Amino acid sequence: MSQAQRSQGSYIQRGAVSPAAPQTITGITVVGTVATATTSAAHGLAQGSQVTLSGMTPSAFNGLFSVATVPSTTTFTFNTLIAPGGPATVIGAYTANNIAMALFEEASDINLGGVSVSSIDVTHLLSTAKEFIAGLQDNGSCDFTANFINGTVQGLVRADMNAGVTSPYQIVIPGSGPTKTYINFNAFVTKFAGPKLKVDSKVEISVTLKISGAITIVNQ
Repeated sequence: MSQAQRSQGSYIQRGAVSPAAPQTITGITVVGTVATATTSAAHGLAQGSQVTLSGMTPSAFNGLFSVATVPSTTTFTFNTLIAPGGPATVIGAYTANNIAMALFEEASDINLGGVSVSSIDVTHLLSTAKEFIAGLQDNGSCDFTANFINGTVQGLVRADMNAGVTSPYQIVIPGSGPTKTYINFNAFVTKFAGPKLKVDSKVEISVTLKISGAITIVNQ
């Protein structure tokens, strides 16, 4: 039996950032690129919160990450861009922001663009053919269309474009049961087109977001 999911009921949200009081990290373990951080006290983070880690070894643990899951009040998981190869041997510091998501009003279609990886030419004088290694991953863009209602979040996204602001976004897919799929990423607006008006039709706007950094996809 197919496990295909219906797209009806899906939506996209924009997040508002507020600082969260960081706790001391006592350890970070990893399986592949899925890292689990343990804190000395309740961290107060939620799925979709953002953490910035620095001073960690291996260095793959450093950077800005979205919290993928919160297994307990003192643990959270995040996805690294590359596999660290083992647990953290040096624990640095982190800052954290909680994200309050708000619905982008009346989106009618959402398209998360494809991921690409750059190729780096490493051909040298003794090469017998062109040689390449994989470069950094580009997570592409997200395009969506909505009914124009001049809503609050529609206005905030337009303001983000005017200010050149990068904000957190979340796509939610309802699924066929109690579990939903959450797709989290940070992005800035590269296009806000419309309102588009034509005879005997609704008024629409279209938005393009350029994704910056990693995408996390979790079922919860």
